[in-house]
Amino acid sequence: MGLLAAIAVTNRRAAGRVERALAATERLRADAERTLADPAAAPAAPHDAGRRLAAAFVEPREAHDAAVGEWWQRDLAEQQVLAAEQAAHRTLAATAERRGRPGQGLAPVPSIGAV
Repeated sequence: MGLLAAIAVTNRRAAGRVERALAATERLRADAERTLADPAAAPAAPHDAGRRLAAAFVEPREAHDAAVGEWWQRDLAEQQVLAAEQAAHRTLAATAERRGRPGQGLAPVPSIGAV
């Protein structure tokens, strides 16, 4: 009975949750990038944008991990989740760099996995 219930009851919204989480993370990452590039931004603006991004960028991975367990799902975008995580990490590193050196330009931040 348990196996039959597991097959019959699936979370059909899991893949949609991954897509929504990816879109939200990309919007917040782009917002943080714009804030970093804006010389007229308030000193706390990059920090605030980074905090919003940090709070949201784990959602695509959590949503993906939950969706992988569902057997009746369309193909999930593992590479998109990984790329979103890496881009968010780079942006967060840039916001931390900006916070560490107020009033100075941003130093280039190496990508994840760079040697």
